[in-house]
Amino acid sequence: HKRCIIDSFPLRTYLSVERRSIPMPYLYPMPYYISPPPMNPLSRLLAGVTAVLALVAAFFFGLVVLALAVGIGLLFWLGIRLRLWWMRRHIPPVDTAPAGTPQKGEVIDAEYTVVSRQKD
Repeated sequence: HKRCIIDSFPLRTYLSVERRSIPMPYLYPMPYYISPPPMNPLSRLLAGVTAVLALVAAFFFGLVVLALAVGIGLLFWLGIRLRLWWMRRHIPPVDTAPAGTPQKGEVIDAEYTVVSRQKD
């Protein structure tokens, strides 16, 4: 009986890998395979195509989730903009100028006397 090098790696998988003349589990970059990679070229091709299809599906699923998030964000933004527009339309503007300050378009009529013609 051979001893398993990695404690979490099952001994039975270790022995079945050794019988197929695949390198020992401690040489694998990922020692936690449920089963070793398929040996049949057709099975390898099918596994590769399946992996590529899974990646493409995950990518498009991510795009759909991103589009939904952007759409919901735009709806919130539009709701806030409409609410602010409605509030600006119904609430009269507040006069922030101090008392006695002429309003826009108002003419001040006054008389003055020149005290000195020298330039200071």
